Amino acid sequence: MKPVRCFLAAPLPGPVREDLGRVQQRLDRAGVRARWVRPDRMHLTVRFLGELESDRFAAVLDALTAPLEVRGPLRLAPDGLGAFPSPARARVVWAGFTGDRSALARAALEVEARLEPLGLPRERRPLRPHLTLGRFRVPPPRGIGAAVEAVGPYRGPGFAVTEFVCYESRLHPTGPEYIPRGAVALG
Repeated sequence: MKPVRCFLAAPLPGPVREDLGRVQQRLDRAGVRARWVRPDRMHLTVRFLGELESDRFAAVLDALTAPLEVRGPLRLAPDGLGAFPSPARARVVWAGFTGDRSALARAALEVEARLEPLGLPRERRPLRPHLTLGRFRVPPPRGIGAAVEAVGPYRGPGFAVTEFVCYESRLHPTGPEYIPRGAVALG
């Protein structure tokens, strides 16, 4: 069977995705020309799992059946805009998050501990909660710092995270398709 490309993410409620879509429009009007992520595909990635053989994918879903020990719901809100690796050499424009970030990090560490026995090594870097708004094939020649400043400070609506969803990601010429395959609840 074909490997399953997958990731674990916190889904976002419709009003949050719509608000982030308006931010994309403001950035576009300010001159940021990115390949924008469609709002209906936005999510807060907790752990990218990569391509897994079907038996390992099934084992991942089994490992994530029992609720995490971190008590939910976690309260988060989009907060701030930035770029990786920097506004001057942007490849990605993102929205950050504020709120229960330490509890989110603890939940991500518990996921790591459950997946490590399945041969999925722990992430080397700590979780930096962010959401990709858009990508650049080539960094813009003048960067995007001025455009982000023109849009001004950003703080989106708050929302509650009660679970992480394991999504299968199928890549298509028109963009990725995300199919929920399982979920793990927060304590």
